[in-house]
Amino acid sequence: MFHDNMKKILNLWLVAALLCGLGLGVASCSSDDDDTTPATPAGEPVNGKPGDAAPDDVSIDDELRRLLNEHNGAEDSIYFFLEEAQKEGNFLSGKYQTCRYTYLSTTADGRPVWLTGRMAWPEDGKAQYIIGGCHITMTDNKGCPSMSTKMTSDCGITCMLFASRALVVFPDYEGYGSTVDRAHPYLYQKATARQVIDGIVAARQQFLEKRGGQLSDDYKTVVVGYSQGGSVAMATHRYLEQGIDGRAPLADDLRLAGSVCGDGPYDPVATLQQYVSQNRLCMPVVAPLIIKGMCDANPYVAGKYTIDQYLCADFLNSGIARWISDKSLSTDDIQQRLCQYSADHSTSTHEYTVAPDDSIFVMYGFARESTGWFSSEDRGFQPITAENNERYSWRENNGDRYATAGATLRPEVREFFSGNGSLSGSLSGAFSSPSPAMTAIRQALDMNNLTQGWQPQHPMVVFHSMHDEVVPFVNYERARQAFTGEHFHGVTYDTNVQTHVSTGKSFFTLYLSYYVNALRNGEALPRERNVIGKW
Repeated sequence: MFHDNMKKILNLWLVAALLCGLGLGVASCSSDDDDTTPATPAGEPVNGKPGDAAPDDVSIDDELRRLLNEHNGAEDSIYFFLEEAQKEGNFLSGKYQTCRYTYLSTTADGRPVWLTGRMAWPEDGKAQYIIGGCHITMTDNKGCPSMSTKMTSDCGITCMLFASRALVVFPDYEGYGSTVDRAHPYLYQKATARQVIDGIVAARQQFLEKRGGQLSDDYKTVVVGYSQGGSVAMATHRYLEQGIDGRAPLADDLRLAGSVCGDGPYDPVATLQQYVSQNRLCMPVVAPLIIKGMCDANPYVAGKYTIDQYLCADFLNSGIARWISDKSLSTDDIQQRLCQYSADHSTSTHEYTVAPDDSIFVMYGFARESTGWFSSEDRGFQPITAENNERYSWRENNGDRYATAGATLRPEVREFFSGNGSLSGSLSGAFSSPSPAMTAIRQALDMNNLTQGWQPQHPMVVFHSMHDEVVPFVNYERARQAFTGEHFHGVTYDTNVQTHVSTGKSFFTLYLSYYVNALRNGEALPRERNVIGKW
């Protein structure tokens, strides 16, 4: 009888634990009165639950000292920005703990999934606020938050800025960490925002229960991100306020103070139109990331259309789609491989692998030609070919490489997004009879346009470089035009630091802490601010 009773007790306990894990027994699963674990769909997760990781101890002072010893003197290096941020007092002394964590969420196609992320918290276990981090675009799994402890990453810098005082959370997006074998639904905003929200709530619960942490009675949450992370931060802000697919909004539960969104692709249609109108993609991998993300996961496109209906054949022959799927090369690695592919397919080799009337993929680089023993002259942008590799040296700064829209996007795509049609209205594009594939991609991109269909109810800082060559400034302009209420706070960045990557370094090290503290302290911010100067 004793054993039978014990079995009944154990069975009841297991049922309660299962309900808690599925988000169906919320109130009894948390020691925090505010906790509301988002519900996940019923059914078995698509993957196994990863093991837990032990926390590591980090001294901010020691890490900064180590990093600054690596200073190489270049004004656009991350070490330069770290040193400037230290001079301004942006990094607070102290120690924190950090580890990979695991949580239950939902895939882009609506199934339960175990996701991973990174969380960091003060050494003494007392957090004054929460930072919900949304990571940048990445093409290599080893760089995702759960896998990387690199202190110069967006996650690493954010932890050094805040984790001695706050709970810092950086969930992996689907397709990275524990789901590396799955496609990443790039720019599928609602799906990714849901995963980030689940990750923040789960990290809060684990911090309080598993790590024995404490949150200040007046804690608030600020969501932050740059580039892809900027758009995910805006989407997370939106769906915290609105709720997702019938779930209750969690803005009040997480005590949302606002968001800080940097240089994000908030309007993907306007972004593609800008690429086409300028005939320039300075980071060509972005186009297949967008198209592949829609083909893999978006309900308008997935299972109906394929990436080769949108991208040029020779561009695909480079291996770009495989590199994205393999997740072993960084965006810089892919950029270099595209340059090498361009040189290998120069006009003199006649190694064409496409029909004669199709576009040959060519990268362009900013060239310098030697004019003497110690002198050289700029020759502007030249095609990167085998012949030109012998004739020129190439500048390798950000923004000094690009591919044309004509070499990457198929003619129908370029025509459709030529800008002659409406930016955000009719699906007619630049001509009267778009194909079903074009109509579908436009619908897919429109449903991920964050500048339509809502107004923020909490402060939202939108920071953008006026010279961003990867995520065009038109994204800021669309946000400013769309968000007419009191909660939009724009920051236009017009300094000597102009490229997308360098602006990101400045955003994280020199500006993020100011705006996070302003939001959590309820400080008044202007509708718009223009930053000028050196950096």
